[in-house]
Amino acid sequence: MADQWISAAVSAKNLTVANNLLVGVPSGQTILRILYSWGFSGFCSSWENLMTVAANLVYFGLQTTVGNGSEVPASPAPPAGNADPPTQRFLAWEARAPELAAYDGHSGTVFWRDAPRREQGDVHGQVLATGIPAGDALNLWSTVASVSSWPTSGLAQYWVAVRVLTRPAT
Repeated sequence: MADQWISAAVSAKNLTVANNLLVGVPSGQTILRILYSWGFSGFCSSWENLMTVAANLVYFGLQTTVGNGSEVPASPAPPAGNADPPTQRFLAWEARAPELAAYDGHSGTVFWRDAPRREQGDVHGQVLATGIPAGDALNLWSTVASVSSWPTSGLAQYWVAVRVLTRPAT
């Protein structure tokens, strides 16, 4: 069987802590490459402390774990660490700050977006799904966390999209 691309995407309205199981790779297969993008946006009242919102870094990580999908991956917020390398580890890690995108003076609403990467994320490297117990898989998770909650006067959301190149066992 030939190498295979697997695509997955998620979005949610929680920047505090969010874990999303993206792909489960069966035992014996290998993750070869991951193309990814992620971002966030939100809004809040102009009555909020805008400097606090702007200073609230949002952390993102792609990491692998071994399990049945019910395991809890590590938070990408510092001090982020690898659970059990080389199999269970972060494959990508980033932090972004909210940027002021627009202000609606009529409603007093401030709109925010992330300070985006200028290119798509691209992870080259192997993670072998060998020696995994029966019933478990090599799971690829996206994890998002921020230092503090988004202001209650507004709402924030994030999104993640990945394409994962896998190689079947030979």
